[in-house]
Amino acid sequence: MDVPQTASLRVYVSEWENGKRNISDRYAAILRQLMGVTDAELRGGPLTLPRQWLTDMRSC
Repeated sequence: MDVPQTASLRVYVSEWENGKRNISDRYAAILRQLMGVTDAELRGGPLTLPRQWLTDMRSC
Protein backbone atom coordinates (compact mmCIF):
# COMPACT_ATOMS: atom_id res chain seq x y z
CA MET A 1 0.00 0.00 0.00
CA ASP A 2 1.35 3.43 -0.90
CA VAL A 3 1.11 5.89 1.98
CA PRO A 4 2.24 9.53 1.84
CA GLN A 5 5.20 10.74 3.86
CA THR A 6 4.61 11.73 7.51
CA ALA A 7 4.68 15.45 6.70
CA SER A 8 1.96 15.01 4.07
CA LEU A 9 -0.18 12.95 6.44
CA ARG A 10 0.08 15.71 9.05
CA VAL A 11 -1.22 18.20 6.49
CA TYR A 12 -4.07 15.85 5.55
CA VAL A 13 -5.09 15.35 9.19
CA SER A 14 -5.00 19.10 9.81
CA GLU A 15 -7.15 19.74 6.74
CA TRP A 16 -9.60 17.00 7.77
CA GLU A 17 -9.86 18.43 11.28
CA ASN A 18 -10.42 21.96 9.97
CA GLY A 19 -12.93 21.00 7.29
CA LYS A 20 -10.66 22.03 4.42
CA ARG A 21 -10.51 18.54 2.90
CA ASN A 22 -12.92 15.60 2.96
CA ILE A 23 -11.57 12.23 4.02
CA SER A 24 -11.33 10.04 0.94
CA ASP A 25 -12.85 6.57 1.01
CA ARG A 26 -9.33 5.12 0.88
CA TYR A 27 -8.18 6.92 4.02
CA ALA A 28 -11.52 6.45 5.76
CA ALA A 29 -11.16 2.67 5.43
CA ILE A 30 -7.67 2.81 6.96
CA LEU A 31 -8.65 5.21 9.74
CA ARG A 32 -11.78 3.25 10.72
CA GLN A 33 -9.66 0.15 11.36
CA LEU A 34 -6.83 2.05 13.01
CA MET A 35 -9.06 4.05 15.35
CA GLY A 36 -11.80 1.49 15.89
CA VAL A 37 -14.63 3.81 14.84
CA THR A 38 -17.55 3.56 12.45
CA ASP A 39 -17.82 5.56 9.24
CA ALA A 40 -20.51 7.72 10.86
CA GLU A 41 -18.21 8.48 13.79
CA LEU A 42 -15.31 9.21 11.47
CA ARG A 43 -17.17 11.48 9.08
CA GLY A 44 -20.03 12.70 11.23
CA GLY A 45 -18.36 15.12 13.58
CA PRO A 46 -15.82 15.54 16.32
CA LEU A 47 -14.14 12.40 17.60
CA THR A 48 -12.63 11.66 20.94
CA LEU A 49 -9.40 9.94 20.06
CA PRO A 50 -7.51 7.77 22.49
CA ARG A 51 -4.81 9.82 24.23
CA GLN A 52 -2.09 7.31 23.27
CA TRP A 53 -3.04 7.56 19.60
CA LEU A 54 -2.64 11.34 19.71
CA THR A 55 0.68 11.04 21.53
CA ASP A 56 1.93 8.56 18.93
CA MET A 57 0.93 10.87 16.06
CA ARG A 58 2.76 13.83 17.60
CA SER A 59 5.97 11.84 17.94
CA CYS A 60 6.11 11.01 14.19
